[in-house]
Amino acid sequence: LTADVYGDVSWQPISTVPAGEIKFDANSKKINWNITSMPESVDVLAAPFTITINKLNPSQNLLVSKVKIEAEDTITKEKISLIGNEIKLQ
Repeated sequence: LTADVYGDVSWQPISTVPAGEIKFDANSKKINWNITSMPESVDVLAAPFTITINKLNPSQNLLVSKVKIEAEDTITKEKISLIGNEIKLQ
């Protein structure tokens, strides 16, 4: 999963990610969560984190871009691509 974060922000990850590895590149402001495998018995994986807005930009409408998800079915080898919603500022 990848997404871009906009604006003057700080990133605070949780200490333990339930699956895979989540990274935030402060220079490119990109979140990348790499999950090597997900058991069939699991329906949902979550990776909580906190994004703090350091300085509000009145012209900024979005906090996080659309989330891009890329995966591969290990049985069929079929590629799966999805795009989620962005996170808007209100």
